[in-house]
Amino acid sequence: DSLVPVVGGGGDEEEGTGRDTEKDHQLTRAESHFTGLMVLTACVVALAHGSNDISNAIGPFSVIMEASFDGDISSSKPIPTWVLVSGGIGIVIGLATYGHRVMATVGEKITKLTFTRGFAAQIGTALTVLSATMLGLSVSTTHCLIGAIAGVAMVESITKINTQTLKKIALSWVITMPASALCSLSAFAVTYILLDVHERPSF
Repeated sequence: DSLVPVVGGGGDEEEGTGRDTEKDHQLTRAESHFTGLMVLTACVVALAHGSNDISNAIGPFSVIMEASFDGDISSSKPIPTWVLVSGGIGIVIGLATYGHRVMATVGEKITKLTFTRGFAAQIGTALTVLSATMLGLSVSTTHCLIGAIAGVAMVESITKINTQTLKKIALSWVITMPASALCSLSAFAVTYILLDVHERPSF
């Protein structure tokens, strides 16, 4: 930012520079207090992610396993531990292999994040997702986090948001629904054809 010198010449301008340096130092110290809180909120978001997004995948898988082993489906039966463990292993493998790409997009390409902004975005995301989970609603943690990051950026100015990145993300949301439907339809069709005629399900 440009400095507005106080009447009095160079000495006052140096004083203004010193005040700005001290202000920057204070801001840095304020941000540093949120480093530990960022770790805590990241853990809470991970908890929220597991309570909702992972349940979206584990739910159908659990029903299929129950129908295969027991021959019927009951909503009162608890989900087997090995099914839950499978979901946990799956998310860890996905995070370790391709997770860095999504991290780079969400963490760096939407807006410039500081510790305070990241803390606010993660708190907002965790509260939204956990509230939806308690209501039995299926939501996307990624969608919520992107909205929260855009929200904290708009506090300063809407121009701070990389709209090109947001457009690409929004387009991917539109494309993935019909794409996943087409993939599942194709997989079912191939499986149906490969099954013996007497083993094919009736409609």
